[in-house]
Amino acid sequence: MSVDIHMIRSPSGSFFDAQKAALAHPCINFHEAQYVPGSVVEARLQGFQLGTSPYVSWVDDDDHVLDIQWIDQALDILDNDPTVSAVFPQWCSSQNGTVVHTSMTGNQPYPIAPHHLTIMRRQNVIPLLTEISDQFPNLICFAELMLLFGQLRFGRVAYLPVMAYEWVQYANGASKVTEDQYTTAFVYGHIQQSLTYL
Repeated sequence: MSVDIHMIRSPSGSFFDAQKAALAHPCINFHEAQYVPGSVVEARLQGFQLGTSPYVSWVDDDDHVLDIQWIDQALDILDNDPTVSAVFPQWCSSQNGTVVHTSMTGNQPYPIAPHHLTIMRRQNVIPLLTEISDQFPNLICFAELMLLFGQLRFGRVAYLPVMAYEWVQYANGASKVTEDQYTTAFVYGHIQQSLTYL
């Protein structure tokens, strides 16, 4: 079995080629998705439609893939347990080259949280992301978080304790733009609601 992983080549992305090289794995089908000015959600919708594998995921071209060898285990879990809707690894976030947070430290509203490189069932992703886009058309990165947490609508989410991804945060990045439009508390409230109503 394999997974289709897409990456949008953004105008500001610094590590596209390095990210693509880091994803070299027999079970990964890599796809370059088209940048859509002003609409990350639309670009994601197009990206998730690339390929034919029953499983999909994504990475960004301004972050770092740290480990990809756990992909076989994630696909085995999804192949053998239909009650699992998604599998995600551990990740960290960094600013100016310094790690400031890991997904297991408990210093955020959701201490064990899915992020980039979450492997999801394709059949669940497109309808859910379309629904999120319709309800919150101006969301940027938080739409992706709602997509990830919304996987609980379809079953259990499995966690693998492998440090696999570094999310690089920038002072003028998408999360900052989003917070200028929606307060963090407001968006996290809707993420929490998405566990039940999306």
